[in-house]
Amino acid sequence: YRWIYDNVEANIVYIDEKWLKIRGKWRYWFVVLDSDTGLPVLASLLGTKSQWSCRWIGVKLKQIGKIPRCVITDGLKGYPSMVRAMLEKARHILCHFHHQQRLTTWLKRHFQDKDKIAARKSKMKKVFQTQDKRTVRRRLDKLKESSEELGISEWIQQTEANLPKLLPSVGSKRIPRTTNAIERFFRAFNRFYKVRCGFFTVTSAKRELIFFLLMY
Repeated sequence: YRWIYDNVEANIVYIDEKWLKIRGKWRYWFVVLDSDTGLPVLASLLGTKSQWSCRWIGVKLKQIGKIPRCVITDGLKGYPSMVRAMLEKARHILCHFHHQQRLTTWLKRHFQDKDKIAARKSKMKKVFQTQDKRTVRRRLDKLKESSEELGISEWIQQTEANLPKLLPSVGSKRIPRTTNAIERFFRAFNRFYKVRCGFFTVTSAKRELIFFLLMY
């Protein structure tokens, strides 16, 4: 990794994890990807995806001297505590695609009628379908006025709480709105993984993961 450490600033990074099943047990491969170069700055195979695993990634980033100014994640619950505890100066940004995807899941959990879901879904998704930060706030405030009638007050509260992590990337040329780059990385890994028909020990998995990173 030394040549990567020396040539990658890692000011803006994506952090995501990929599940692997090794000898009947789930493992999670955490990867930190640099936004500017697309290079994997850090990768670690861990036994869980708890907040402590996320914090371990923060510890490793500190150890190699790569403290990002901006961390983009898909919203895994452990990442906020990692950013607060380990990367104090970093700004945590949430992926807009995953935010919109969870919106659909939330609606299906709270409403059974398809027509009711469709009517609310278009209004809720429209909040972030713009490149202007003021428009986002205006649309959210307008939707909040009818939230009781629509039965979406809980979602409004969650969105308002996450707004500091969603708003910075709106209309920004520097901060990406989605984690598409690291999703492409994992798609490339999936092709590599399928050819090998899985990994059979943790040791062989780590060796194969290093090989993939080298070739990538």
